[in-house]
Amino acid sequence: MMEQPTSRSSDRGSILILTLVLTMVLSLIVVGLARYTMAGLATSDVSTERTERTAAATAGIYFVVEQLSVSAPAGCPAQQVLASSVVPGDVAVSVACSKVTTTESPAIYELVARTTDGHIAGQISVSVQVRTEMSSPRSVRVVEWDGNDV
Repeated sequence: MMEQPTSRSSDRGSILILTLVLTMVLSLIVVGLARYTMAGLATSDVSTERTERTAAATAGIYFVVEQLSVSAPAGCPAQQVLASSVVPGDVAVSVACSKVTTTESPAIYELVARTTDGHIAGQISVSVQVRTEMSSPRSVRVVEWDGNDV
C-alpha cells in the first residue's frame, strides 16, 4: 500500500507569498517602463515644437527674401508679423529687416526672424545681398545664415 505524502504545516501559504512577491516585482517593472515611455513622449513633444518654430522662422525669412527680390527699389520692407497662413504650423513670426550698407548695389540687408508666441523658440539671422542693376526680379543671394536657439 502506498502512503500519501503529508503536507508540512511550515509549507502552507508559501505559494501565496511567492505570488505576491512576483506581482510586486512585475508591477515595479511595468511602472518603470511606463515612466520611461512618458519621458520619451515629453521629449518628442518639445523637439516637435522647436522644429515647428524653426521652420516657421525659416519660412518668414524666405518670405521677406522673396519680397526683396520683387519689390521696388525702396528696399527693406517694414518689420512684419507674418500670419500662420504664410508660415507652417500655428506660429506667427516677426521678421525685422534693416539695411546694413549705404550702397545701392549690391545692398546688404540683415533679416532677423523670431516666433511671436512667447515661447522659447528658434531665432534666425540672415545677411542678404541684393543687386539692383539687373532687371526684375532682382538678384538676391543669402550671404550668411545663422540659426540660433534662444
